[in-house]
Amino acid sequence: MSFEVSDQIPWSDVTAAELNHRLRNLLMVVRVLVSRTLDTADNLLDAQHIIGERLDAVARSADLLMRTEWQPIDLMRLAKMDLAQAPSFESRFTADGPHVIIAPDAVLPLVLALHELETNAIKYGALSNSAGQVKLDWSVMGGEEAPVLRIDRKSTRLNSSHV
Repeated sequence: MSFEVSDQIPWSDVTAAELNHRLRNLLMVVRVLVSRTLDTADNLLDAQHIIGERLDAVARSADLLMRTEWQPIDLMRLAKMDLAQAPSFESRFTADGPHVIIAPDAVLPLVLALHELETNAIKYGALSNSAGQVKLDWSVMGGEEAPVLRIDRKSTRLNSSHV
């Protein structure tokens, strides 16, 4: 079977349809993010701050996806991208695991999860003092047919007097 140029869908229509689909998905994420934050925040000022930080994480992931033209992204790159938002903790944070490529559709949820892990460590966990350490490890379980990514965060909350 052959196609005439006039029978083909113009590339601009395909791109516009795909962009529309991705934008709708992104707006749904933002809607849920705002709603859940407002439900759990202690007050509106806290909610405003938390929503701002979470939207920054969404923006970072969208920017990365645009720069890579929606190609799969290395998990280590995602972990380091999130850590770059808190450079004062860089020496106290390590990440390790096999080379794992993350599908574009999984980047945003993973970046948000990494952001929440980092935020909780800074506010309440190992990074809330001057000596704690956080280690992010990942592994792939299962076979090639159904691989499962497992991410573990190990925190060591030390008092500065123990260092």
